[in-house]
Amino acid sequence: MRLAHFLRLSLDYRRTHQLLLRVLLDDVHFANLLTELPKTYHYTVRLEAEAGLYDLGLYHNGSAICYLQTSNNELLILSADNSSHRRWAYNDLIPLLNCYLEMCNHSSGHQTTVMLAQYYRDALQQKYRLTKMPAYL
Repeated sequence: MRLAHFLRLSLDYRRTHQLLLRVLLDDVHFANLLTELPKTYHYTVRLEAEAGLYDLGLYHNGSAICYLQTSNNELLILSADNSSHRRWAYNDLIPLLNCYLEMCNHSSGHQTTVMLAQYYRDALQQKYRLTKMPAYL
């Protein structure tokens, strides 16, 4: 319960998203949903990729595949060759996390990663539910 409370309080900070995504990207299923990379890739996730130029990097056989850059409102995924990019608003991660959690119900996902994904989804849901409330409430 303490982790859930901490996440709700810290979602306004980029570093929170960086660290959560760092852990979640270790699961090939989550990485595939987020980046659309093939599940057959054996890759590593690096924090502060390319000497801090990017927040996260995914590497396959030592070569960069893509980079992730967080901001206070969105996640930007860039291909390593700069041929494509994709933007995710953080509230758009909620359905993606739901899909990931549903996949984990049917397979053997790592319990800590699944729990973290649940807390992350719940914190995002609460944050974006609160921001849509009328000012007079």
